[in-house]
Amino acid sequence: MKKILFLIIGSLLLGSCGNSTNQNESSDEVAQAEVQDSSLVYIYYFHGEKRCKTCNAIEEVVSNFYQNNYAQNEKVLFKVFTIGQEQSKALEEKFEVSWSSLVISKGDNFTNITDEAFANAVNNPDTLTTLIESEISKRL
Repeated sequence: MKKILFLIIGSLLLGSCGNSTNQNESSDEVAQAEVQDSSLVYIYYFHGEKRCKTCNAIEEVVSNFYQNNYAQNEKVLFKVFTIGQEQSKALEEKFEVSWSSLVISKGDNFTNITDEAFANAVNNPDTLTTLIESEISKRL
């Protein structure tokens, strides 16, 4: 009985990123993939169709940071993709994305900061934005 209970709890925990959806996302907000311009810095956020609190917080922190700091900068773009969609498959393969991921990229120079994003988006968003700023600055 304990093993069954453990399996049920484990399944619920593993599926926690799939318990809520982002009601604000429209098809217009899902960016269309294009050939990546190697002169631009991209902030890519990949997520599943169903999302947990932390997944939503990552997008919110990154979006607010981008709007406040780089929205007017033509050399930095923020793109959000739902994993598994046709328009993002090439990027998913390039960055080896299989679940929610935050990637900063310029040409073939990229870094995946997903672990840091999950560790900081909810309780330490300033730490996450400082890291994003640093990674963008390295590529500008």
